Amino acid sequence: MEKIEYYLSLLEKSASASMLICNNCGSRTVSKNTLTHCNFCELEINRTNPIDYPLEKFKKIATLIDNEKINDAIASLDELSKGISDPTASYVLAIFYEFVSNYKYYKLNYYASGFMEENSLNIYSSLDMTSKSKEFFFRALKLIHKTEQKDTANVFLEFMANMKLHRHFNAAKALEEIKKDTTMTNSFEYAQMLTGCFTKSKDSTLKIQKSIENSEINAFYYLSMTLAENKRISDAIKLLSMLTKKARIPMAFYLLIKIKNVNEAMEL
Repeated sequence: MEKIEYYLSLLEKSASASMLICNNCGSRTVSKNTLTHCNFCELEINRTNPIDYPLEKFKKIATLIDNEKINDAIASLDELSKGISDPTASYVLAIFYEFVSNYKYYKLNYYASGFMEENSLNIYSSLDMTSKSKEFFFRALKLIHKTEQKDTANVFLEFMANMKLHRHFNAAKALEEIKKDTTMTNSFEYAQMLTGCFTKSKDSTLKIQKSIENSEINAFYYLSMTLAENKRISDAIKLLSMLTKKARIPMAFYLLIKIKNVNEAMEL
């Protein structure tokens, strides 16, 4: 693996790109091309939506989150969740709930005085959001399996939902389907990168580097995760610190907090 300065230089170049809007979740994504994966939901950003797809509602929820109106965002998610019948919309709901769960959890303040009632509320709320997130990942899979003929977007969606649920065996089967489709080269390489990272394969770094070459900003998140797992904590913090400034990648932000917390605890 190259020195961290090399990757910081690549990130600096990659992040000086266009700001795109994801057609799945309505979030902003930094990319040099339109064949990329969203910084928030990780789906390909340029898919064609069904007529009744609730993209505008997702955009409003994303705006509420940007403005840190989290309770309003939760209320909107709960309302929207009542009528979801599209697998992508179900997956995106799960991603939003996952984000809110992390937000609530990392709001914990162990230096607060008294009985820390606010911490207890945040923990219970985080657990509730995690449960809802899993529910909608599973619902997305159920809706995909109900369709008579899966399109290419749904095959990748099936892979991502299984990865989010840590069902790596099921994800591997979806990966084989993606591999057979010559129109899904970009998604296949992205899926290979995720598989390599989460199964800790020997060539995971090579797959990350390939995604970086394809201008996938999210690849720097997975590189940071790999660095941390290989005990290169300082390098992981440097890369994540730059990444969270260059792009809105919530999973990178929370990984940075987690690594810093663990690092501080080890120094005590």
